Amino acid sequence: MYNAARKEGGLRKLHEAKEQKTGLHGVWEPPVPQMYDVAIIGGGPAGVAAAIYSFRRGMKTVVFEDKAIGGVINDATVVEDWPGIARITGGELGKKFEEHLTSIQGIDLKREFIEKIEKKNDGFSLYSMNGTHYSKTLIIATGCRYKGLGLEKEKNLLGKGLGYCILCDMTELKGKKVAVVGGGNAALNAALHLVGAASKIYLIHRRSEFRADELVQKRVLDEAEKGNITLLLSRNVVDLIGNNKVEGCVLEEVETKKRETLELGGLYLYAGNIPSSSIAGQIGVKTNELGFIQADEEMRTNVEGVFAAGDVTGKKLVLVAAVSQGAIAAMNACNLIKYGK
Repeated sequence: MYNAARKEGGLRKLHEAKEQKTGLHGVWEPPVPQMYDVAIIGGGPAGVAAAIYSFRRGMKTVVFEDKAIGGVINDATVVEDWPGIARITGGELGKKFEEHLTSIQGIDLKREFIEKIEKKNDGFSLYSMNGTHYSKTLIIATGCRYKGLGLEKEKNLLGKGLGYCILCDMTELKGKKVAVVGGGNAALNAALHLVGAASKIYLIHRRSEFRADELVQKRVLDEAEKGNITLLLSRNVVDLIGNNKVEGCVLEEVETKKRETLELGGLYLYAGNIPSSSIAGQIGVKTNELGFIQADEEMRTNVEGVFAAGDVTGKKLVLVAAVSQGAIAAMNACNLIKYGK
């Protein structure tokens, strides 16, 4: 679906291009579109890795990303599982990904949102508000978006005390009661990041046990013993309180259905992801029942010339796996171009 802002920006760039480039007798001539060897949709860890490996193998490479390079890793409060760097914020690591990508002169980085793709006899056509691009192969590394609660007031309260990135809002959360929803590494690290800043920290999880790494769980349990974090397990958030800003939430125990109300100044969701895979369906790429793209161990999809990598595959939702998948996808795209397999 077309986004009005993208549309306006695309039209503005088109008019600027017309003013800058004219042909014989002053008639505007559209730029000749390039044929790339490898086009990568998505500039997260998988997409960046794919671009690097593709370029190093002599492929004419382009990356399409209209948001921050690094993807959702930018929202991580802390990253401790990236080899060679013991501890770094997600934003800092995302910046390093961007610096590495943009330092390679032979990789085209286009700040465009791909609205549509089509399979052609000689490859693929990719359409954005800025024009049409062509590529022999395609790597889909579009990642995931955050999963919401599906509650009535959710859309209205988003950005008004309800959010997905504690690191982004730390200044506003000092001295407030804050709840974090989720049971994985992202949720637990977010709760830990609030210690010493928020006046009260709740960690809400629908299961009786967390699924985060043991090391991270131990840190949370230590803070809970000190009284710095209150654990609310086997509970679901079933309602939001507040009209113009988050004032609290209603919890329901999974088994007893007993309800309780929390007074809050902030509620942050780390309760899962939804794959951003809709564009893959335009060319018949298969997804599973959850919407994740189905790819084999070589990151090939059911459509020849189309590969997938990173969180959008749902294989292993961890940073190093995404980077590995991006590299594998790129190498196999190159092999297909060079050797036909």
